[in-house]
This record gives sequence, structure tokens and C-alpha cells, in this order.
Amino acid sequence: MQFDPKKQAAKSLNIKSYTIEISETKVKKRYQIFVSSTYEDLRLERQAVMNALLELDCIPSGMELFPAADNDQWSLIKQVIDDCDYYIAIIGGRYGSVGPDGIGYTEMEYRYAESKGKPIIAFLHENPGKISAEKTDQDDKKRDLLHNFRALAEKKMCKYWTNPDNLQSQIIVSLNKLFRTHPSIGWVRADQLPDEDANSEILSLRRKIDELESELESVRKIPLEDTKELAQGNDLFSIRFLFIANSDKLSSKTYEYQFRASWNELFSCVAPLLIDESAENIVKDRLNFLIAKKNKTILKKMTQFESYLTFSDFQINQEDFETIKLQLIALNLIMKSPKSHSITDKNQYLSLATYGKNLLIKLRAIRRSELEDKINMENTEPVLVSTNLEQDYSQEYPDYDVKQTGKFDVDMILMGQPRSKTNKLTRVYDRLKELFEENKWKALEKQNVIQTIELDMNLEKSFVKNAIEEAINEGTLYEPYPDYIKFTSKQDQ
Repeated sequence: MQFDPKKQAAKSLNIKSYTIEISETKVKKRYQIFVSSTYEDLRLERQAVMNALLELDCIPSGMELFPAADNDQWSLIKQVIDDCDYYIAIIGGRYGSVGPDGIGYTEMEYRYAESKGKPIIAFLHENPGKISAEKTDQDDKKRDLLHNFRALAEKKMCKYWTNPDNLQSQIIVSLNKLFRTHPSIGWVRADQLPDEDANSEILSLRRKIDELESELESVRKIPLEDTKELAQGNDLFSIRFLFIANSDKLSSKTYEYQFRASWNELFSCVAPLLIDESAENIVKDRLNFLIAKKNKTILKKMTQFESYLTFSDFQINQEDFETIKLQLIALNLIMKSPKSHSITDKNQYLSLATYGKNLLIKLRAIRRSELEDKINMENTEPVLVSTNLEQDYSQEYPDYDVKQTGKFDVDMILMGQPRSKTNKLTRVYDRLKELFEENKWKALEKQNVIQTIELDMNLEKSFVKNAIEEAINEGTLYEPYPDYIKFTSKQDQ
């Protein structure tokens, strides 16, 4: 039987299973379009526009309703524009009647619609020079005004037409696209609107949904009743893993071993990666790092491994990894990420569940008393001003070039730094050496290194990044190719 955290959450709160269906009748909506243009010279064009709007099942409005052009009619025109959903302007060869302010009424309508934020499309004649003389202005002043009006319209959405039929097709195509990209309120028949009783019922059902969702969200923040029998918290789990033991004779051997870790320790290890989301292979790498960290020292002390110098390539058993993942899902700590990804992305992604976020804060957040103790400890510890890695590496790696590789000029980097920062920098550099050692001194991706040290040592990302940049500037590290870092060696110089 598949474990469903949501159903179990509802069951633990004794929430009944509700299936609420809100039937909403699809109401047919019609848009009102204001058509603005000069009249006498564009009679045929306006008729083509009206036909196009009726074909689109729209409500046309325009100067046919306002035969006179005066101040009283202008107030009515503004009111009609306010009530319209969209505004279109047809511009031909005439500027049209001019108002008291020296601006034509067509341009006044255009500017008013623009000021009200109405979606606007202007349709301009493509070749105004080919318009017949009787349909153009003969007055130079009006020609200049028309030229300026066209320039204004071309700054917004506009299309060009050559004849009434072409204009009609342009209207249909352009408005259909505008309806999709900028849907407006529109008009509906009064008898299609839901009555007061229906609205009250819909509101009541929506409130019930909100209440149930609120209860469900609350239960996600606490452990589920049915998970009490599952291993969790400080219960231990045995984890099998493979690793490679490297000898001083340039030979190596693969071993299988196991160790035990608590569920809180496993969750605390991977959870920071899942605050947003993370691919499963990254989570697996994080567990490999935990295995290496917990077992290297132990293995070195074991008699059967005393002849080996180093241990690397720690890999968790795949079956145990799947068990850990499913157990954390069953405990309502993690879940499959709800985010969508590219169809070419074949990775599986995990993220924290709500209860998991709360537990992570409990396990990893630093309390004020702990922070004060940490600050006091950093200010009283002796300052490490130099690190002699030559001796350590010559003992552990006879063939390792300690004079050119793996030695920080700590005096140079830490010179003049405050005590607390000096201690933190030294810890960062020690951890950095461990990471390169675990990966056989290969080039590592810079961002992965920064993230690992940040999480392991609970330091700010910017601090870790600056520490690595200082090591690059000092010459201990270099970038063999973009976004990767490596220790400097004789071969690289």
C-alpha cells in the first residue's frame, strides 16, 4: 500500500474527505470597441471596420453616435471611451476637425484613451502619398498636424493598411491577438449572471475549502500519527558503502564497509540542499561526503588498513540510498519537488516538506547562547599564523610535491586580519585541503566547493567565497578553466 502523507494528515486530524465542486456557468462575454477616425474620407473603411467587429461579436462604438463635434459631445465621447474595453484609430489622409485647443478630435480621443490606459491599436494608411486629393488635407498646417499625429501613433502598437478589404482583415487578426494578450472586462447579459443565492453558496464553499486547507497546512507542520512506528530521530540506520584504499606502491583496492548514523544526522546532512530543491545525484554526493567525513579517521586506525595511505571515492550503496530517500519521504520530511523542469532534464528533484523545514530549523539553527559561546571560543583560542604542511604531506604522500602544491602562505593571507576572522580563515583552508585530498587533488567546481564548506562549517557564503579568492590571488589556488579551482603544482607553472 502506497503511503500518502496528505491522506494520513487528514486522517490524524479527523478531517472528513470533501469533494467540493463549484459549477460555474461559462458566461459569454462581448467586448466594446471604440472606433476613432475622420468620417467623410473614410466612410468605406469605417464600414469595413464595423463589419469586422460584428464578425468578432464585438460592440462597436464611434462617431456615428456623435454627429456633432462640440464641447457637450466631447463629454459624452469621453464617457463612452471610459465604458469601452479597447480603442482603435483609423488614420488616412485627413487630420479632421480641430478643437478649441488646436488639436483634432480624433487625436484628442486617442490621447484620452491613452491617458485612461485603454489597450490601443492604430491602423495607418501605408501609402498616404497615393491617397486621392479629395480625401487629403490641402491646408499645410493640417498636413503638419496629421504628420505629427501619425508619428505619435507609430510609437504605440500600430498596423498598416492599403484598402478597405485589407483593413478589415488586419482588424480581425490584430484584435484576436489583443484579446488573448490583454483580456478585458467585457459585457454580459444580465440573465447570465449568477443570482444572489448562487453567489452565497459559492462563497460558503470557498470558505470551507480555505478552512480545510488551513487545517491540512497545520498538520503538515507536525509529525503524522502513522509515522510513530517508523524509525526516526536518533534511531540508528546501518549504511553500506564502497571505498578505495590507496597504498604507497601506487596500487589500490576497493572495499565494502558499513557504519551507523541517526536519521536526524542523515536528514540534517541533506536538508540544507533541499530548502529550494536539489537533484537526487547531488543529494547522493552529499551523503557520500558524510560517509567519508565520518569514516576516514576510523579506517586509518584499523589494523587491516594500516598499510594504506589514503582512502577515497566513498560511494553509498544504492539500495541504502533509496531506503534513506523513501524513509525521509514517509516521515513527511522531504518530497518530490513540485517545480517544473525542461523536458530534456532527466534528473529527479527533491525538496523539503513543510514539517521538514521546521525540523531543519530545530536541528541546524544556531541559538543565541550557542552563538555567544562560539564567539567567546574564537576570541580566546590561540591564533594560527602559519601552517607547515610540508612535513605532513611528505609523511603521508611521499611522491607529493609539497614545495609547490598544497601549502598556503598563511602569513601573507592572514596578515593584519582580526583574531576571529583569522581562526575562521584557517578552518576554511583546512577544510579546503581535505576536499582536494578526498578527490585526489583533481580540479573541483568552485561553486560546489563554496557550498560544501558553507554548509559544513556554518559560515556565510560570501566569507567562504572571499577566502577562496584570496587563495587564488596569493597563488596557492588557480583556475585551470572557468569555474574550477585547483592547487598550483610545478606542471602548472
